[in-house]
Amino acid sequence: MLTAFGSLYYLPTVSAEISPLAEVLNRLTTQYNPNPLPRWSLDHRLFRGTPNPSASNQNSLAGNEKPNPASARYLQVLNLSHHPGQSYVAITSTTGLSQTRAETPTSSTTGSETSGEPATVIAIPAGAQSEEFIQLLTSKFGPLWQLRQNLTLTNGYAFEVGEVNVRAGEIKQGYGGTQLVRGVVVEVECRDGQQQHDREYNENKIRSFWEELNIKGARECSQVSRVDELFVSVRQWCDILRIRA
Repeated sequence: MLTAFGSLYYLPTVSAEISPLAEVLNRLTTQYNPNPLPRWSLDHRLFRGTPNPSASNQNSLAGNEKPNPASARYLQVLNLSHHPGQSYVAITSTTGLSQTRAETPTSSTTGSETSGEPATVIAIPAGAQSEEFIQLLTSKFGPLWQLRQNLTLTNGYAFEVGEVNVRAGEIKQGYGGTQLVRGVVVEVECRDGQQQHDREYNENKIRSFWEELNIKGARECSQVSRVDELFVSVRQWCDILRIRA
């Protein structure tokens, strides 16, 4: 079950020659003595619901040519190698109920809870059944759901650092040789043995760890208390990976 407490950080790639991943790994290995964990990977598909024709006509009459992203419906399919055997499908009509902070150059953070209903999440068997579901979306339900992006992370790094586990890797968009590095994602997660502590303790532990790394320019996605429940980690991942809406 995906119920561990953690935060995700997204660092966009500034140029094709420079990746934030090198900085993250350098800080981890020089400031700590981390124990390596097995490599990991992820696969993420983002579908956006096609606008209702009547709603599109009303927007045109009102002079609003572009649809409002906040009112869009999204369907996301997520696979995480460190949670094998299942694919997670999240459907939402508005921005999720995670807390997103945009980090400033001085490392202070500002954040506000987004509005909207939390995504509905279900788990289906990974592998053939998951691929069949995606094929069904793109073929039979193509008029309803448009594939907006396909993101992958392969051979990601993972470490045990004190009371937390850290995973980091490059997010790539596209297929085969045409993949484009979009950024780096870092997950800082309290290990299961620390779940006996309250939420405030875990949150402070993660925040202090990230501040000690002193990595600037990250967008943070952390859970909020009223969705501290099953699949909260899936909602966090879907929020942070929705790069192209």
